[in-house]
Amino acid sequence: MPKPSLPFITTRLNADRIVSWSAIFVSLSTLFVIIYQTNLMRTEQKASVYPYLTIGFRINEEGQSLYVTNSGLGPAIVKSVRVTDSLGTVEGGVIPYIEKRLGPRRKDFEDSSMDLLIPGRLISDEQKLRVFKHSHQGPLGDYLGDTFRFAFSGAGHAVIEIEYESVYGDRWRVRSDEYTPQALE
Repeated sequence: MPKPSLPFITTRLNADRIVSWSAIFVSLSTLFVIIYQTNLMRTEQKASVYPYLTIGFRINEEGQSLYVTNSGLGPAIVKSVRVTDSLGTVEGGVIPYIEKRLGPRRKDFEDSSMDLLIPGRLISDEQKLRVFKHSHQGPLGDYLGDTFRFAFSGAGHAVIEIEYESVYGDRWRVRSDEYTPQALE
């Protein structure tokens, strides 16, 4: 009497089955390759619009200037700007900080020029934005260098912090006392 067997175990491999299993294997392999390539393309696209902001300070014969530069490949969308010192944090950027901390002495900056760095501001790639400039004249002639702390100089006490994002929504934070932006989750 023959032993009962399961049909899928005793079925012999024939050419049709080999071709069928090979087709399934090739299809699954193709699917994995497509997923991998899609992820590579997405990563490449994000890298092609990577904004890279830095906060800088310059002194020359014209005076002192505070700059924000986008040396990256894509535009940066400013989400928040704050300045922190020993008295706390001032939201909104350098100008609100100066107005709050100096009060009536703000008039000592009559020869200054300002450009608003506010949430929603777009800083295009390779753009250098002069946020604040003033001459060396008057009692606040060295205000920027004495007030703000930069990565190359720990003299000041206030730190400027900018949070920004790329067009894909990737977020970073750059601080005046650090050389490179930090990615945010």
